[in-house]
Amino acid sequence: MWYPRTEKNRQVREIKFKKQLFYANPKLELVGDYINSTTNVEFKCLTCGTEHQLGNPRSLIYLDAGCAKCDGKRKLLVGYNDFATTHPHFICMFKNKDDTKITTSGAGTKFDMVCPICGYEKKISPNHLVRRGFSCSKCGDGYSYPNRFMLNLLYQLKVKFDSEKQFNWSNRRRYDFIYEKYIIEMDGGYHKGSKTLTGEEAKRIDNLKDKLAIENGYEVIRIECFTSEFNYIKNNVLNSKLANIFNFDEFDWIKLEKELITSNLVKIASELFNKYKGIKNLSEISDMMNIRTYKLCSLLKTSSRIGLTDYDAKLSTCGQYTANKNMTNLRKCICLETGKIYNSCKEAEDEFGFKKDAIARVCRGERLTVCGKQFDFINTTEEIQNKKKKMEHSKSKPSHSAKKIMCIESGEIYNSATEASKFFGMHDGYISNLIIKNRKTKEGYTFKYI
Repeated sequence: MWYPRTEKNRQVREIKFKKQLFYANPKLELVGDYINSTTNVEFKCLTCGTEHQLGNPRSLIYLDAGCAKCDGKRKLLVGYNDFATTHPHFICMFKNKDDTKITTSGAGTKFDMVCPICGYEKKISPNHLVRRGFSCSKCGDGYSYPNRFMLNLLYQLKVKFDSEKQFNWSNRRRYDFIYEKYIIEMDGGYHKGSKTLTGEEAKRIDNLKDKLAIENGYEVIRIECFTSEFNYIKNNVLNSKLANIFNFDEFDWIKLEKELITSNLVKIASELFNKYKGIKNLSEISDMMNIRTYKLCSLLKTSSRIGLTDYDAKLSTCGQYTANKNMTNLRKCICLETGKIYNSCKEAEDEFGFKKDAIARVCRGERLTVCGKQFDFINTTEEIQNKKKKMEHSKSKPSHSAKKIMCIESGEIYNSATEASKFFGMHDGYISNLIIKNRKTKEGYTFKYI
């Protein structure tokens, strides 16, 4: 049940909790204020007088939790219930790795933690880390934990989807994730009510969104995510209709949890931007991430602030990161035959007398050669090289594959149809056009690919 956030109601909940604690665990006494069932609470052991802090107050009532000093069930045993043993994937966040062996996952004591992405440090308790994550204030991507959970899950499933999409019929309402004719909504704490929205109003909005989606041929799947805890959301996903849509039998949940810990959208956007700057437009990069372009720009602003990229918002508005505006011509390239390095593709094109963008197309992997010569960017990518390999084995577009040409009458062999055309003093496509139309030159020569 959702309660308005007022001091009067908090006191009512605190009185109720004290009564439950007295009947369930009379050896314990509440010391600090009780906020709710997911906020740290301080309690005192009446047997030994030790005061403790616990992040899950419900465990004092329902899980038979007790004093860490005089209750043997909660004593630390290295190799059995220490943090390093129970949650090894979180070790990377501890500034002092040895601290993971002197605490448990339910401890409320705060330790120095380090963001694995930007190195930002702050103090967090192990209990808070496990249940809510690091939540870095320096490189945060603005996505809630449940939304990042589903986003990374769909990435790992390698399916085509949209996120935060608004339809013409949705009355300016956005939907979290759209896959085929399914809409996936991650219902976090906001759906129970907030400071600006009551629980009834949130429910009314959800019902309206569901109605509009159903009327337009979509089926809505809602995943309860009131707590930002991995296993809790995982179980809710497996118990939803998504289990019938996707095959989770061999799904790597450990990999997903590690991704949620060591990566976020800022890091992913930074890697793609650095890799494809000048090769792909920002809209193409945002499509690769299944997010909106405005969201990508926001992520890149954060990445620039923490030093992961050199993105500049002002240059972006001037078209600096648009691949079609000769960005490839500003990158150094090399002629593989001569080994000579050029400051730009345009410089190489001017030296060889080639048409504009001829060498840049080869460097981008849009064709293999130009006039029999091969070129590459100095910092070429694996994707470009893979495109060239596929082109080499493809029988389509013979001009891009630079197949050799033989003059049937003289037996002379040329590296490409373009080279043969230039030998006869004609335009680039002259010889290839003769081969396609099965014609002869004015001198009576015929040609064929070999």
